[in-house]
Amino acid sequence: MDEDLLPWPVFDLVRLPGGADLEVPRRILGGEYVALDAAYVLDRNPRAGLIAFGRDAGGGFFCVTADTGHVVYVVTDTAPETVPVNTDLARFRECARAVVELFPFGEDPAAEPDDRSDGAAEAHERAGAAVRAVTERIDPPLVEAGGFWFDLSYDIAMGDRAVRWYRPPAGPTG
Repeated sequence: MDEDLLPWPVFDLVRLPGGADLEVPRRILGGEYVALDAAYVLDRNPRAGLIAFGRDAGGGFFCVTADTGHVVYVVTDTAPETVPVNTDLARFRECARAVVELFPFGEDPAAEPDDRSDGAAEAHERAGAAVRAVTERIDPPLVEAGGFWFDLSYDIAMGDRAVRWYRPPAGPTG
């Protein structure tokens, strides 16, 4: 059903109110990342200085570290562990833009691909490799196994971000 589909990926930025006044992407590929209404400090987190600016569908937080400016992912607001995302917010925005611009990852939005076919599997693998390559080019130190962009590229390679999960973009009106 159409209401179960994710919105078609479009890159745009929002400025979040709060102490940090951050400009961040509104969303990345549906529920991978969605901007919060306002940035705030995760004060219950044992790692001080995490400024939350986004969430994912699983309830985790995307944060900027106050001391280094790195972008990290935190599974819960009380988890001490962080997952590397990007060296800084500018590179996070660049990676997000690049990944959204690659969508629909070589697939024809009008086609009904069979994910079990060799052609579909190869297309997904090429798309995952393209996402990994572009994010590595933008931020080589933090695109590593276990990091956000690496894991996303793996999910894409497995077909988890296939075009069939997204509501087609609105056509021209008039």
